[in-house]
Amino acid sequence: MPPLASTRMAPRIPCSFSFPVMITTAFCLATAPFPATIWAADQTAGPLPSLTGVTGLLDMPSARLLDDWNLRIHSSWADPYGTIGLTATFMPWLEINGRFTRVSGVPGSQKNSAYGDYKDKALDVKLRLLEETRFWPALALGGNDIHGTGLFTSRYLAANKQFGPLDVTLGLGQGILAGASTAGTGSAGAATEDAAFSFIVSNATRTRPFGGLELQLTDRFSLLAEYSSLDYENLIGQPGPASIPLNFGTRWRVHDKIMLSASYLRGDELSCGLAFTFPLGPAGMLPWKKQPFWTPAPALLQETRAAANDRLAEILQQEVTAEHFTNVRVAAGRQAVWLEFENPTYLSNTKAMGRALRAISALVPARIEKIFLSLKTGDIIVVTMKISREDFQAFVAGNMSDEQLASFIDLDNAGGDQRWQFLRQEPDASSLTSSLHDHWYAFDLQPKLVTLLIGPTGLARTRMSLVGSGAWFPWSGGTMATSLELPLYNDIGSITSVTEKDAVRTDFIAFEQQTDLRLDSLLVDQVFDLPGRWLARMEIGLFEPAYGGVGGELFRFFAKGCWGVGLEGEWVKKRDLDNYFSFPESNSYKLAFLNLYYKLSPEYGVDVGLKLGRFLAGDWGGRLDVSRTFKHVTIGAWYTVTNTDIFTAAYNKGYNDKGVYLTIPFSIFKNRDVPRKLNYAIRPWTRDPGQTVAQHNWLYPMANEGNITTIERDLGGLRE
Repeated sequence: MPPLASTRMAPRIPCSFSFPVMITTAFCLATAPFPATIWAADQTAGPLPSLTGVTGLLDMPSARLLDDWNLRIHSSWADPYGTIGLTATFMPWLEINGRFTRVSGVPGSQKNSAYGDYKDKALDVKLRLLEETRFWPALALGGNDIHGTGLFTSRYLAANKQFGPLDVTLGLGQGILAGASTAGTGSAGAATEDAAFSFIVSNATRTRPFGGLELQLTDRFSLLAEYSSLDYENLIGQPGPASIPLNFGTRWRVHDKIMLSASYLRGDELSCGLAFTFPLGPAGMLPWKKQPFWTPAPALLQETRAAANDRLAEILQQEVTAEHFTNVRVAAGRQAVWLEFENPTYLSNTKAMGRALRAISALVPARIEKIFLSLKTGDIIVVTMKISREDFQAFVAGNMSDEQLASFIDLDNAGGDQRWQFLRQEPDASSLTSSLHDHWYAFDLQPKLVTLLIGPTGLARTRMSLVGSGAWFPWSGGTMATSLELPLYNDIGSITSVTEKDAVRTDFIAFEQQTDLRLDSLLVDQVFDLPGRWLARMEIGLFEPAYGGVGGELFRFFAKGCWGVGLEGEWVKKRDLDNYFSFPESNSYKLAFLNLYYKLSPEYGVDVGLKLGRFLAGDWGGRLDVSRTFKHVTIGAWYTVTNTDIFTAAYNKGYNDKGVYLTIPFSIFKNRDVPRKLNYAIRPWTRDPGQTVAQHNWLYPMANEGNITTIERDLGGLRE
């Protein structure tokens, strides 16, 4: 750990509170009325970042949060700190900020001149306790740099109130916000050292007030002043105490999504910042083209009015397939039709169901009153909707609300019950039409980015590749898949890794250093629809660049998909770096899990998963996964705890695998709806505990948009 300055502390306003007292203060602030002459809460200042990226003033945080379901990319320079990072609102009341800080002039922790200046990773969390109203301030509780070395760790309570164009911030801070040093308070030298978290959960009492003002001169320009509670001389890389404990600055909204800032800190330092904010959603850089609704030709309508059941089913199959759906099969009866299909065209399954329903509703003769519509994945029905044709037409015409429609439709996870209901109602219905064999194969080409942040030889090492994948669907539920990876740029080759003797993941650098075209995967996957609404999966082949073997899984939804339970297991061996089809190691690895799933909040799209069992290295434990999916974007995080005493390397002992991930629609780069998504994950370190093996297909659902509760929430998509 780099040395901290030992200059004498500058005098500050004395204050001493325990953390429980901070909570008590929060209650007092929440219950103390403000004058009735203040402005309404909807006139609060825009949620703009501090120099660390956390929504706030300059060096000080505030009770403001970034607007819900927005992402902010930020960068700042305040000598000696250069900071880059991402801020996101996981929930309307929860802001998370991740940042990397370079400390100029302080040697790096690696014994390598190429590493350069010291670099630090930090995670900041802010929780809104109270929203601002006409009489009450906004109130938030936060923690900065909550995990790791503890160089910039603090916790705070902040309140904000808007008085016309003036936004007032008052707060109480602990940790570095109270002039304390939080670095190195863990067990020195231990692999499990987490000085930051140790402080966050401690009963530290040293507390200081902070505060500031932001004056909104125009809708794009504001001035700021703050009283900083930091002792700059105690921070890493700082040359000495502040001349004055005051900071001044300005913010300029260059664009609705772009902000520039400039400030004068502690009486002797200029700083600047840049932030780019955008909403999370499927539409991005380009406006989407309007996709017209399908309308049948008059001659086709005339034919369907007189068509027998068999002919009606054939027409429906052809026309719904022409709407860019695949694997369409139809059965028609006297008063109802059954149609099942796969959706390779739209991000939203609800939108896809609406488009299919429009085609069916417009085509079928007046005698058809009910429509049974089944959405499939891999030829397996995942959800079936029974809906009255009359109700659907009233809904799309705007004569029925989402809530009213929800009370009239019937949704079923697997569709088996509704299939029997259709057959009982329509004993003379036509047989299901055969598939048109329009779904035999699929190809895809996507970029891949692997980034090692704060590695032994610098801030970042990168591998950029182009991954081509192909799949063949030779029979019902079966997939034969492969993927090839072509590196376009790779500077990971300069890194030398030090690994566990029998490493399962810490030798990953050897695989990422490859610069030639490689076969990433080659496998066969089969999904079975079992009695009792259970789904099963078997997979054999090369799963990923490092492992191949066999795997299997069982899973079942309960209570309309609100929760589920499953079993999973894999038996794998490590692949040869130089021979795609060779397994040189004699060791094999066995994984076995109980998978539990719960839809914590259908309204906000929050999913919780728990994986319990034996992980790749033979360590036993559990992994908690929490994610939110909204507007087709997923933000999630995982945390794993296992018995690490089986490892020999110090860096593995006591380590809990953790990370965050982001899934965004590819359509943000397009001018139309595209069903593909891009995935990116960040973990602070790659270690051997708590590791799993990739599979081509998963039944264990996280962010499953075919879930009944998700479809019920997004019924408005049927109109799109």
